Amino acid sequence: MRKSTMKIFIMVLFLAAVVSLVAYAANEGGEKTDQRVQPGAQGASCCAGGYDSRGTGSNLREDDIKKLREERSLFLQKIEPLKQSYYEKSVTLRDELGKKNPDAEIAARMQGDISDLRAQLADEQTKYIIKVKKINPNLLQGSCNSATSNKSSIGASCCQE
Repeated sequence: MRKSTMKIFIMVLFLAAVVSLVAYAANEGGEKTDQRVQPGAQGASCCAGGYDSRGTGSNLREDDIKKLREERSLFLQKIEPLKQSYYEKSVTLRDELGKKNPDAEIAARMQGDISDLRAQLADEQTKYIIKVKKINPNLLQGSCNSATSNKSSIGASCCQE
């Protein structure tokens, strides 16, 4: 009886993995849309995950939204190799440190590479924010991201207040 229960459990687990993989693969081929801008009667707002932080009374022109989407797309394309390399180095470091006898030289080299990649990602993020602020000077300003707020200027949301 125990073997049959184990077989059923493994089959259910396998089936769940296949369904998850199919669902993931189905979305990969589709057009990726930017869900950050949700224009409506009130316009795009940070509460809707938009590109402006002035709240629901904010309106961005369609051409500005298009420019912001293009900049975001370019930014994501530019950082993708950095993110991939960061992930690979992190896995290598974790694997090395997981060994019974880790090689200190390999671990130090991987940690140095990871630190360099973090710095490169931060530089790209700064360049992106500067470009986007030229399109939308109000970005990362206002009540939800003000200097008086205790929240991070990059991750704060109006809706959390």
